[in-house]
Parts: sequence; C-alpha cells; structure tokens
Amino acid sequence: MAQLVLDRIGKSFGTTQVVNAFSLEVPTGSFVALLGPSGCGKTTLLRMLAGFEQVDEGTIQVNGRQLAGNNLHVPPEQRNMSMVFQSYALWPHMNVMDNVGYALKLKGVKGEDYWQQVMQALETVNLSHLAERAPQDLSGGQRQRVALARCLVSHPDVVLLDEPLANLDQHLRASMEETFREFHRRTGATFVYVTHDQAEAMALADRIAVMNHGKLEQWDTPEQLYQYPQNTWVARFIGQGSILHVHRNTDNRLLSGPEVMQLLSSSLGSTRQAILVRPEHVRVVENGLEIQVLSRVFKGERYKYTARLSDGQELDFFHPERLELECKVCVQVQQAWVLMD
Repeated sequence: MAQLVLDRIGKSFGTTQVVNAFSLEVPTGSFVALLGPSGCGKTTLLRMLAGFEQVDEGTIQVNGRQLAGNNLHVPPEQRNMSMVFQSYALWPHMNVMDNVGYALKLKGVKGEDYWQQVMQALETVNLSHLAERAPQDLSGGQRQRVALARCLVSHPDVVLLDEPLANLDQHLRASMEETFREFHRRTGATFVYVTHDQAEAMALADRIAVMNHGKLEQWDTPEQLYQYPQNTWVARFIGQGSILHVHRNTDNRLLSGPEVMQLLSSSLGSTRQAILVRPEHVRVVENGLEIQVLSRVFKGERYKYTARLSDGQELDFFHPERLELECKVCVQVQQAWVLMD
C-alpha cells in the first residue's frame, strides 16, 4: 500500500479552482517531485498536505490514517510532516542549534538527549561546527542545510519542500541537489518536492507528477516522462524537442528511423498526427532529409541548431561542428514518439 494517498483533491479560492480532482499514490520512502509552471497549483497542493490549507474535496491519507477530507482536518503539528520553505524560515534571534532543536523543545526534550539529537541532525548536513552561529552569518546554502536539519530532528514520515533551491545561485544549487539526495538516503522519509525547474525534478526525483492548471497531466519516472510524454503539452514542457505534424500511416507510438523519414518525406495518409523528435535523435548525414539552418547556439561541447523543413516546419538538432546560417544540410531522424492529445 502506498504511504501517501491523495484521492481526488480539489481546492478553490473564490471562483478560481486551483487544484482539480488530483489523485496520486506515493510509495513509502520515495522522492516525488510536483513539477509545473507557476500558478499550476503545486504549492497549494503541498500546503494542503502540510495542513496549512483545508481541502474542499477529496481525502489525504498517510499509512492508512486519514488526515483530510469528509469534514476532517488534522492540524499540521499532528501530521508528523516537516516542511522546508523557499525562504528557509529560520528564527533570526536563535543560533543554529536552537533553530534545529526548536521542535524538540516544544516536545519537552531537554539536557543531553536534546543536545545529542540536535548534533546528530547537524552532523548529517555537515554543520555541527556552526552550531553556535547565527542564521544571518551563514551563506544561503548553509541556511538551507539548517532548515533540512530542523526537518531531520523531528523524524518525520513525510518531508515537504517548497522550491527550496530557488534563492540559490547555480553553483550552490548543484551542491544542494547532492545534499538533498544524501539527506533522502539517510532518513528514509518520503519526500514531496515542489519545483518549476524540470532539471531539478529530473535530477532528484524517483517519480514526477507533472501539473497543469491544477490537474495531473502525467505521473511517471523521469526517464518515461522524457522519452514517452503523454501529450503535446507535456512534450513541450519536458526537455527540448520538436513537435512536427505528419500524415500518419502507422499505429505504433514509437516510430523507428525509417518510419519517421518516410512520414516526413511523404504526404500519404489522411490522419494528421503530432510527433515528438528530440534533438539528440537527429544526425547530419550525406544523404537524407534536406533542411535549411535558421539559427545556431553554442553549447560548449556542441551546437544547437534550428532548421526549416521543406514544408515550413522547424526541427531542432545537435551537431558538434559549426554550420553556417541559411546553409542546407541533410539529416536522418533516428526515432520519434507519437503524441496522443
């Protein structure tokens, strides 16, 4: 049985429905990302999990215990969940140790037991040497680790993270991603991580729930999401790729190279169908489909190009060599995925 079960969750603010019939079963100990554009409802969903917002419809259960729904609302402090906020939410008048141990003090933990639990949590995030430091004297990454240690000390069943890397620079973000992975391995808790950054979600999560306008578009592993998106919206949102329209004459979802080349070179068939071509599946060859280069972006180890097909559609591809704009080259498409809208 899944540890965390959301069944047809709904939430509205006034006449605006923010979360709509959202259902999900999250396995115990997994790392889940709620991914979607700003305003899609992911933070509202996280706040309903935490108990900061009441659900209008549906139920929330953890380990078979109902937390919300059917006129029931268990308060946040009774859910055994911890939340890491984007703003860290550290007490400025407390040092690192007191911030981390605040929840223990509320439970009446004192003395040696208090000290050991707090120091163990700080050692987990490599901050035990800064136990006496004030939050304002820490870097952004260190403050984020203090917030993680505060989560760890209460031994939660579920850790909720609301865009925790949004305020960090790119170098710190990469470092903190590894901290989150290690933190998850050590705790064994279920993680629910809200982000609009697909690279973060892909790097961290076991499974990703892609949200759009309060609804669940697709629930899958990062690999499945990237390779086999359910529809055009997910295909545009996840990764890079070209969505082309062809006259389809096959029932296969995954098209081989020869099938794609035939569809792109032919006007046969009566059904107009969208297909997704990832740029890494396009190769420059001597003989193939002729395209005209429109734009070029240097990516370090390679260039990313956008080119025009003979029918006016545009195709993205990678190539290690510099090609001149407006030049014509031949390409071979190795595979494509048929999108079902």
